[in-house]
Amino acid sequence: MEKNYTSAINIYEKAIKIKPEFWQAINNQGLAYFEKDKRNLSIKLFEKAIDIEENAEPLLGLASCLHIQDINSAILLAKKALIRNPNYVEYDYRKEQLWGEKLQISTEKLLKNDQLQEDIRKAKLKINQSS
Repeated sequence: MEKNYTSAINIYEKAIKIKPEFWQAINNQGLAYFEKDKRNLSIKLFEKAIDIEENAEPLLGLASCLHIQDINSAILLAKKALIRNPNYVEYDYRKEQLWGEKLQISTEKLLKNDQLQEDIRKAKLKINQSS
């Protein structure tokens, strides 16, 4: 949130050395590297986090990384993410989860895809029902 990505990456690295299966720290490194324009490294980190736990956050992060080069995979990942946690459809929720502006922009572009509109509608409906 403070845009000090290098420092955050280093702190997450220390956490991962203590607990190698700490997917949240691996995921957050992916978030930070995306903001530093290291998309390929972000992809690897999101994939590693997913290998540990198939959580909505790295699924949507990976989808947002891939949407330009592989829209079909990105759509499948985004659908899976929104089923697991519909809150990720919301910009503000992603911001609370430490998503930076570059990844937010990429995600917003992905979520405009026609093939995701029904999934987005369902996610928003689930959010409203649980409120």
